[in-house]
Amino acid sequence: SELQSPCNLVCRLLLEKKQTNQYYCILIFSIYIFFNDTATTEIYTLSLHDALPIYLRPYRRQVAVVVGLLTLQTVGNLYLPNLNADIINNGVVKGNIGYIVRTGGVMLVIALVLGVVAIVAVYWASRVSMGAGADIRAAVFGRVQGFSAAEVNRFGTSSLITRNTNDVQKIQLFLQMALTLMVIAPI
Repeated sequence: SELQSPCNLVCRLLLEKKQTNQYYCILIFSIYIFFNDTATTEIYTLSLHDALPIYLRPYRRQVAVVVGLLTLQTVGNLYLPNLNADIINNGVVKGNIGYIVRTGGVMLVIALVLGVVAIVAVYWASRVSMGAGADIRAAVFGRVQGFSAAEVNRFGTSSLITRNTNDVQKIQLFLQMALTLMVIAPI
């Protein structure tokens, strides 16, 4: 098959987002990661939605940790307005200063815990995206090492270096954003 860069694959996915719901793609992508056991090392013959699960498979546990932490963060963020309403309904209206202080303290603790959860989630999402990027970069390098001199001349050394650095970096950034922002959007 014709050589495709990971950047072209990401661009194709972004163009497809106009036709399909991005959250649906991420959900299918997540389900595929956890339940598909087929493997291949041919990054260039795969589309992005086929290649990413293969390179994320070694990081299934970390992805599950990130999703769990982001779910916890979302639930906590959705619970804080309820506590605020309770302060108004049970503290301000009734003039119960003790209730206001106690519930405000609970809100403060929840906010601090959510901050720590967010930092840990971003840390693990970064580790997953950097690890998957390193694996993709190794696969690209291995594939390029198998090229004949004619193929290297056809693609050009500078183009191959770009594919192995900038394009993989774009995939890493996409993974980072997908694991931190796109996961919490449907929740």
